[in-house]
Amino acid sequence: MTSGRTDYHGANADSMGKVGSMESGRRDAVEFLRILAACGVVWFHTPGGAWKDMGYAGLLGFVMISSYFLMVGARKDVAGVYFHKRISRVIAPWAFWMLVYGAFNLIRGKDLFPSSEGIVTGLLTGTWIGLWYLPFVLVMAALVFFFAKATADIPAWVGSGLWLILGTSAMRILPSLDAKWLALTPWAQWLNALPAVFFGLSIHEALRLPVVPRWTFLLLTVVLVEAVAVWMWHGHRGVSITYGLSIVPVAAAFLSNARLPRRLVAGGALCLGVYLMHALFIGGFRMIPSIRNSPLLLFVLAVMLSFGVTAALQRNRISKSVV
Repeated sequence: MTSGRTDYHGANADSMGKVGSMESGRRDAVEFLRILAACGVVWFHTPGGAWKDMGYAGLLGFVMISSYFLMVGARKDVAGVYFHKRISRVIAPWAFWMLVYGAFNLIRGKDLFPSSEGIVTGLLTGTWIGLWYLPFVLVMAALVFFFAKATADIPAWVGSGLWLILGTSAMRILPSLDAKWLALTPWAQWLNALPAVFFGLSIHEALRLPVVPRWTFLLLTVVLVEAVAVWMWHGHRGVSITYGLSIVPVAAAFLSNARLPRRLVAGGALCLGVYLMHALFIGGFRMIPSIRNSPLLLFVLAVMLSFGVTAALQRNRISKSVV
């Protein structure tokens, strides 16, 4: 969720860039899916809203798309270029929004790091719990780069199957681990998102195949993930619902060649800013008694302001570096 510029092969090879060539895997449908997913994340953080798992599925969609384009960059760039792009893109928004949410917490009389325990988890979680995603992206980028080099010589169909097996295994096993630290931020969020990383890599490899095997492997990905989701329904319903909901639209978006209105698709470049600032608007509006108890109104206002303010900030060379 860390881009807002035009080149997936550049500093923003993740889930928040703009539309580009079909060769790189960028499609209008992926951009539109990002917009929907961003709205889902806002809904997930809106107090009092129903069907929160549907909102969290949007975040998992972002992770899948992110890992796909991180692999694109890892296959293209040498290590120095690859890591410079990712680090330079993440550090500025991470530092800026740590300060913004820290000040917001202190103004409201809350702890500076309200969702973590200890220095390490405090830095990795941030002054707002949603900031866990930015350091996670850096760790994910390092893993994907290693994976790209380690699997460079294996056939695409083998790679797709390998990542699919790892993803479904992690999806099934990780929630069952009996460890107290799994309930702490940000480790719970990181582990819950890990299978999505593998699924994104599986989709990347599948899209390197000719048309018939490409469709076959993507269909296999959807079927296996949905099967594991059904299997997990009783014991881990949250994982079951979120992954079951997210895998289908992501796979479909990467297969789609549909052309959408440019103004609509351009909203995909605003999703990082929407993710980073929407909690401020939700928190601010909750101080107004007439709005506090209306989840739908909170959601609509937060979405509209987040997209609008992000668009305004991206017009300035300096301010766009933090959104």
